[in-house]
Amino acid sequence: MRVSSAKTTNDAIRVDGLSVTLDRNVILDDVSFVVPAGSMTAIIGPNGSGKTTLLRAMLGLVTHHGTVAFFGKPHADVRHRV
Repeated sequence: MRVSSAKTTNDAIRVDGLSVTLDRNVILDDVSFVVPAGSMTAIIGPNGSGKTTLLRAMLGLVTHHGTVAFFGKPHADVRHRV
């Protein structure tokens, strides 16, 4: 039996340790989650809870710490497709 060393993933999105600070205010602090491929996921919360900032950070539109991957690839590698 042959086993591939290539990493495969069933995760459409993986966020690990995402943090955003704007004007000395911590907006997101160490956020981690996985969205499995083929699933439906909602981001809900009250006004000002960081939903838009989360999406902006995931897309690389605001400075952040942590990692974001789409289908197992770093955002930088797939930015043109997202």
